[in-house]
Amino acid sequence: MKGVDVQITSQLISTTFTLNDETSTIPSQKTEVQNEFIKKGYDAQMVGATIFKSNFPPEMKSFFHILLICLSTKTTSFNELPLKTQYLGICYFENANYQLSQTPFLDMVGNVKARKRGTTKIFLMYPRL
Repeated sequence: MKGVDVQITSQLISTTFTLNDETSTIPSQKTEVQNEFIKKGYDAQMVGATIFKSNFPPEMKSFFHILLICLSTKTTSFNELPLKTQYLGICYFENANYQLSQTPFLDMVGNVKARKRGTTKIFLMYPRL
């Protein structure tokens, strides 16, 4: 509707898309998540926030490959796993609930902030399912 302000929150996203994730856990710290990946077979040194799919055992490589194709905003490298993808992965492998509605909400907030700063390179979000 024209002239009507709508306030978007992660709760609104959760309700609209019936994710029912409002009581889900928010993942642990980056170092804890990465330590869990090492226990699960990640075979490389972890430097920074991004880790690489090629260093996982085959079944985990396949999982992350599919996840990146469906959800990643990256258009260049499909070997890099950004932190939010790592969080989603660890929740999947540990059978824990993930607050999925928080991810698109934070992406939208980032896009608005980038636009206000005058950045022309913002990601449009579209799940490729």
